[in-house]
Amino acid sequence: MAKPASFISRAADRLMLQPTDRNSRTLDEENVGVSSISKMRRGKTGGKLGTFNGVWVPTTLNVLSILMFLRFGFILGQAGVLGMIGMLAVSYIINLATTLSLSAISSNGTVRGGGAYYLISRSLGPEFGGSIGLVFYIGLVFNTGMNAVGLVDCVINNFGKQSGSMSQVFPESFSLRYLYASIVLIFCTIICLLGSAIFSRASSLLLAILLISTLSIPISTLVQDSFHDPDSGILYTGLSSETLKANMWPNFTKGAAGGQASGRENWQSLFGLIFPATAGIFAGASMSGDLKNPSKSIPSGTLNGLLFTFIAYALVIVSMGASIDRQTLYTDLNVIQDINVSPHLILMGEFATSFFSSLMGVIGSAKSLQALARDDIFPGLSIFGQGTSLTDEPISAVIFTYLLAQLTLFADINTIASVVTMTYLVTFWVTNLACFLLKIGSAPNFRPTFKFFTWWTAASGAVFSIITMFFVDGFYASGIVGVILALFLIIHYTTPPKSWGDVSQSLIYHQVRKYLLRLRQEHVKFWRPQILLLVNDPRRSWKLIQFCNSMKKGGLYLLGHVIVTTEFQESFPEVKLQQSAWMKYIDFSKVKAFPQVAIAPTVEWGARNLVLSAGLGGMRPNIAVMGFYNLEELRNSRPLIDVPPQSSFGMNKSSAKAGNDIHGQLPTDTMRPEKAVTPMSYLNILEDLLLCLQMNVGVAKGFDGLELPNESAKKKYIDLWPIQMAAENSGEVFGNSENVLNTNFDTYTLILQLGCILNTVPAWKKAYKLRVVVFVEFQTDVQEERERVKKLLENLRIQAEVVVTWLDNGELNTYEIIVNGAEITGENEIDKLLADEAWWHKLQRQRRGSDSLGVKITPDIAQLSAHSLWPSSSYQQQGQSGESSVRRLSNVFRRVAHDLSELAPTEHSSVNVRARRRNQVDFDDESTSEPSSDGSSDDSRASSFVDGHDSDLRDRDVATNPPVISIGGSTISGWLPGSVVDDSFNRASNRGAIGSPPNAETHTAKPALRYSGPSTRSMPSTPKFSCKAIPETQVSMEDGPGPSVMFAQSTQTVPVMAGGRPTGQFEQKQLLSFNDLPSRGQHIILNELLKRHSDDTAVIFTTLPSPSPGTCKSEQESLDYLLGLECGLNTFNRKMETTGDNAPTQVQVKFVTRHPEITVGTAPILVPSNLKRFGLSQVVNHLLDSSAPIPFDFLVDGAFLRSNLDTYIKENGLSSESILTLEYVRAAVPPKYLSSFQHDDWVSSVSYKPGSDANPLILSGSYDGISRLWDFSGQIVAEAPGHGSSIKSVTWLEDETFLTSSMDRSIRMWKCHKDEEGKVENITCLAEYIGHTSTVDDLAVSPGSTQFLSASSDGTIGIWNSSVSDSPPAPADNAPLRSKKRKLERQDPKVPQLGCLGRLTGHSGPLSAVAFAHNDKTVAYSVSWDHTIRTWDIMTMSSVDTRTTQHPILSLCLLPTLSLIACGSSARHITLHDPRADASGVSSATLRGHTNAVVSLSPSPANEWQMASSSHDGTVRIWDVRASQNGNLFTIPNKTPNTKIFDVEWTPAGIISGGEDKQIHIHAVDV
Repeated sequence: MAKPASFISRAADRLMLQPTDRNSRTLDEENVGVSSISKMRRGKTGGKLGTFNGVWVPTTLNVLSILMFLRFGFILGQAGVLGMIGMLAVSYIINLATTLSLSAISSNGTVRGGGAYYLISRSLGPEFGGSIGLVFYIGLVFNTGMNAVGLVDCVINNFGKQSGSMSQVFPESFSLRYLYASIVLIFCTIICLLGSAIFSRASSLLLAILLISTLSIPISTLVQDSFHDPDSGILYTGLSSETLKANMWPNFTKGAAGGQASGRENWQSLFGLIFPATAGIFAGASMSGDLKNPSKSIPSGTLNGLLFTFIAYALVIVSMGASIDRQTLYTDLNVIQDINVSPHLILMGEFATSFFSSLMGVIGSAKSLQALARDDIFPGLSIFGQGTSLTDEPISAVIFTYLLAQLTLFADINTIASVVTMTYLVTFWVTNLACFLLKIGSAPNFRPTFKFFTWWTAASGAVFSIITMFFVDGFYASGIVGVILALFLIIHYTTPPKSWGDVSQSLIYHQVRKYLLRLRQEHVKFWRPQILLLVNDPRRSWKLIQFCNSMKKGGLYLLGHVIVTTEFQESFPEVKLQQSAWMKYIDFSKVKAFPQVAIAPTVEWGARNLVLSAGLGGMRPNIAVMGFYNLEELRNSRPLIDVPPQSSFGMNKSSAKAGNDIHGQLPTDTMRPEKAVTPMSYLNILEDLLLCLQMNVGVAKGFDGLELPNESAKKKYIDLWPIQMAAENSGEVFGNSENVLNTNFDTYTLILQLGCILNTVPAWKKAYKLRVVVFVEFQTDVQEERERVKKLLENLRIQAEVVVTWLDNGELNTYEIIVNGAEITGENEIDKLLADEAWWHKLQRQRRGSDSLGVKITPDIAQLSAHSLWPSSSYQQQGQSGESSVRRLSNVFRRVAHDLSELAPTEHSSVNVRARRRNQVDFDDESTSEPSSDGSSDDSRASSFVDGHDSDLRDRDVATNPPVISIGGSTISGWLPGSVVDDSFNRASNRGAIGSPPNAETHTAKPALRYSGPSTRSMPSTPKFSCKAIPETQVSMEDGPGPSVMFAQSTQTVPVMAGGRPTGQFEQKQLLSFNDLPSRGQHIILNELLKRHSDDTAVIFTTLPSPSPGTCKSEQESLDYLLGLECGLNTFNRKMETTGDNAPTQVQVKFVTRHPEITVGTAPILVPSNLKRFGLSQVVNHLLDSSAPIPFDFLVDGAFLRSNLDTYIKENGLSSESILTLEYVRAAVPPKYLSSFQHDDWVSSVSYKPGSDANPLILSGSYDGISRLWDFSGQIVAEAPGHGSSIKSVTWLEDETFLTSSMDRSIRMWKCHKDEEGKVENITCLAEYIGHTSTVDDLAVSPGSTQFLSASSDGTIGIWNSSVSDSPPAPADNAPLRSKKRKLERQDPKVPQLGCLGRLTGHSGPLSAVAFAHNDKTVAYSVSWDHTIRTWDIMTMSSVDTRTTQHPILSLCLLPTLSLIACGSSARHITLHDPRADASGVSSATLRGHTNAVVSLSPSPANEWQMASSSHDGTVRIWDVRASQNGNLFTIPNKTPNTKIFDVEWTPAGIISGGEDKQIHIHAVDV
């Protein structure tokens, strides 16, 4: 087993961790703070700080600011005692409210490093957290600059040549002040680079100095005598009530020392100065990573610090106001020092607070930036996430912070203080906002242990903070808010979602639940598509998923998938895995959808459960979309079953290579594939959706070749073909002898609506135009149809191009042959498509004037079509059995592919959608329907567009049982099962939607609980395609819930003749109409018509009927229906007369295999060229005559066959006469996830215990220096601590002995001791092997030998002996490396330290892996970072063969039966090498697929051709080396994204892997 390259580990330990390493760590290791990453890994609390040292001290040090010494005199002179105390009180009220919110958040669960940024980001999410975090970081940088400038001011005030009060040493000028401040900043930065521990140890001393100097101010008032110094203008009165009265009230002046205003000072400028002196409350929170108990220490320490500093400030203000003359306050900035009893003490206090704040500013700012970078919120900041390996010091962030702080030195201290005030206030505002939202969001898990807060304290703190911002400086406040808004948007649109559990999720949940309860779809004008897309294979449905995402128009979009299994408990882990995979798929594909995974014993029940459980409240799907049944796959999978092949003219040869344009790995590729759906199951689902669940249903075909809109779109149109369908109902239902003809207004307008919705999507609107295409039979109806369609579109406010064509134009070959009886010359496609249609043969015989007996006759075509055996038009929803059901219509979205040549047939893609209104069926025993007072019934109104929107497609309840058949209305429907005809047929509508004979009798009907079947005379006819012009449309002038747009003409009646056929035009002899053709004939004509208008069309929406009830009960009827649809959904070439053979071509293949037990004859045989893997497997199984079918994979020229034979031949430029040699192998089964075991640190190596033990064990090595034994239940059996650093490799030596190697340069041999039951009880160390001078990266053992090998980063291979007595002693000068803590641990003196038998040298770089040759313990192989593979003779200790590659080699495994060595490289691929010295023309193959370094390889224990690999790209891949071009069989992504996998071992128990996510993962593989 190869292990992670030691170079990476050594680089991480010697310098710093790379950003990718840090970003891939779990949350425990993302924490920032002064404590080291190693401490956080082990979860140690030793050395952590308490409340006093960790919170109170830094809070007090940060609040007692340099501004107190430099600007309190100025502020006091302007605002007076009362004014300054008032501003101080306001500041502390804001601080108190924010502290209460901060305490509540910090005491609600675990608080990790990161301070304010961590608290805000984990509460409000990455958008708020990132934007505020960056602004707060800028505020800290400015605060650092302010303290550096303040320190320089102190120096100049005391030692400046012009201003110095103690001595005159330093020259004064702006440039020199900048230089002095830069020196201070550089000095602080250097200390921070050396380590924050240097100054953190001195914090107590600095605090003592600062407290003494602060308290000396009020003490000086008591002990210092009054004096007057005319030279300096100081008048000190000592403690005086008169002075206090004089300084009590505000007195704003202009030009006072310390002021920067052009005019008089004001409250805004003064508050901007005093607030930063009080705003250090986040200092304690910033130390959260170093606290023993942050949730208790932060509230207690911060509140106590606030109380103490407020008292200290109040004493300072009152003592100064009661002892210093006001004029002195105007003129002397250094007045506190000048009147103090000890000026040197004040100077020391100024130095202490400035120095400490500058240091804390640099390191605190850098830590914040480091936290931002590690969270990967802003692009380009990853470099600042680096940290040293020992203490995690943010070196890069410190340097960058210094550069920014250097820029702030150009500003004066007043300006810097104003900026700091803005950043602090906005941080306070967001902190209070976070607490407020957490409280009102009513999240059950927001239970802070700190109880002294309410929602109104948080709200008041937020309001006061934002008001104060704009009060201090509206310009700066607006700028800060603008910056935050810009950062918020950048993060929102560029940063992937974070699993931080922010409060927005709680608020969204609260609001969604609230409004879902209120959501009602009460008006059709607000209707929108809510789509449930049933998906089996997400990869093959990629474009269909994208298409439906465009068509949803802001509505609900669900992706439904069914897992078919009878074992729920055993399959539930697969459900969880697929749910996770679907969520990742949605994120990857950027569709706005919800996954819905159902588990059921059959696919039919799964589909039912999906529809019934989909959605919530008013958000439920109203359209179900399915892919068209894959008849091609059925033909391939059942080569010996007679499934008629698809018409060669229905296929688009130019799109044979069309696919979904998706390459690479999809998150759903690892899901368990489901078996193909049978035709009966498919029809069962379709009937359930249409008849029982009463859904609008769409069937999609050909979307794998869909042209999605882009800049290079070649198509021009979205075509809408709202084909009319008519249902003819017996006139006896209405009490007269005439039939009533109805049309499908619902379906008609739904097609228009869906096309209009798609055209509103910007990408589709930009790429394609909307076009409505309709047809009539004769040219005389063209103009009338055009005007009526335009008027309908105008009423519906749909802008589209209108195209009207007619059938009888002499150009449609199918129409001329079928309807007009044109002469057929030679073989033609129509005869083949209608070969099984009896009506066609009879029609042909009668047209030729001879019957089957050869007797010459002249038949009447009208009589022929009126015959009872003449099939009805369109696909029948019911036969002549008298069984009643609702007539359901389907719409079709049809994707049309471009025909590249006139002779190249085109395959169109289509979606059939039925328009259906759900009606409530009343099952009361007795019910009477009364007509409305105005002669109309709301229940009988046709659903249509209302106010220009779509027809009423939502599910709504209707008062009467059946929907009403409206002549010229919106629906074509019969009766729901369980109901009979009511009197609504006899009602008249004043809106023209319903008409009835004037003398029709009104009668009532009782709905029956069981349907017994009405008489056939009352049955409506089956809906059929109609080429008649659409009726006129009108807009209703009434206001109400009914339709506002409808067909205006009344019910049409047609005379009835014998046999049930209408009289009139059909009494004309030899006159056959398109409307009279059976469904197959109509679709053949329509296909050619569609083809003629689809060259520039991307998508077609059109109409098809649904299956007859009960079709799903017969496999043959189901197949007949699907074959009929296939004919209807594929287009013909324009030149029908040029058609050739319909059957697929055949090719010669020769089946070969390397497995003798499944060998068939090698003689070439002929097979259909359209066979794929499944069909070829059927052929091989037939040749094998096996009782149980075996799934096979097929290889052609070193690549797995992933298409049909015809596609392979064309893509590779082969001749159809060629003999293809197909090597067949048993198909691999996808790996199945079993379990994961959690570690405390990274898992570097895994090893499976061999042997026949009933309780197999897993040995793991971790970066925490501990090896562990696990059973398969996930329990730790025993641990073996002892190494002084991270373990790099583990391997079993014997049944009860194993070896471990480490970065401490040593190897240890361990013994497992078992109890009486044979279970491992404990582990002891038998020996420690010493000799390497660097990390030992890999170990190799040879079965039956006591020798073992080690590969080290020192470039050598060690030869060792597991026999303690036969091993030499260890060298005295090469002890293992140990950390400080491990050096203090006593080593067990009983563990012998042994040396190596010898060392193999020759590599010029670090070794990565080593392995013994199979069955030869005297030969070994090694690979190295020096790009070489070496073969070693251990007996002579020499290298006998060296092979040089192009890249560093990181891993190695042997494929012994193939005599191959597999090597994983840093170049992301695996190379195969033949190491035999006598091999002529040594060749190598390359396996590609990984996207990062391949660090571990492991051969399959059961298949000599397969192996597993792990990589830093976070995946384990399974390979078959026979397929050098596409050998990656399966990819197992890590459960934690973007985490490296360090080791993999393929064992009889499964594939075991471990890595950066601190877990062992086990996947079962069926071998």
